[in-house]
Amino acid sequence: MAERRALEIMNCPENRFFQLDTCGFPGKIIYDMFQVQFQDSVKSIENELKTNYKIQGWLSPYNIRHNISQNWYLKEISQVLLNYQDHLYRITERLKKEMKTLFYDNTVDEFFFSNVDPYVEKLNHYFQSAQKLLKIRVQKRRNFVIERTQTDNPYVKNS
Repeated sequence: MAERRALEIMNCPENRFFQLDTCGFPGKIIYDMFQVQFQDSVKSIENELKTNYKIQGWLSPYNIRHNISQNWYLKEISQVLLNYQDHLYRITERLKKEMKTLFYDNTVDEFFFSNVDPYVEKLNHYFQSAQKLLKIRVQKRRNFVIERTQTDNPYVKNS
C-alpha cells in the first residue's frame, strides 16, 4: 500500500523494481543530472587523476611542492584538465539552473558547497598547479632537500 502511494506521488508507473528513471516527479531532472551525469563525470575525472601516468609523474604532490616538472607533459596535461573543467562547468551550470526552479538560492548554494565544490576545487587545484609550474623556466638541480610534512606528533613532547 505505501509503495503504491509512493509510486503515485512520484508519478511512476507501477513496477516491481521501483526504477526512478521511469518516474516523472518534480526534481527528476535534477536527480538525473546529479546522480547520473555529475557522478559519472566525477568518477571519470577521479579515475583520470589517479591512473594517468603523465599526471602521476609530472603533476604529483611532489612535483607541485618542489616546483619541478616537465613543461612538455604539463602542456598536454593542462589541455586534459581544461577539457574536464569545461565539461564539469557545463554540467554544474545546468544543474544549478534546474535546482533554482525548485529550491531557494541558499539551499542550492549549500548543496553545491557540500556536493559539487570539492570536485571543482580539486580539478582547479590541479589546473592552477600546472599553470604555475609551466611558468617556471629554471628548476632546481638535483640533489635538493625533499620537503616533507612533519611526521612527529607536535602535541607530544619528546624526552
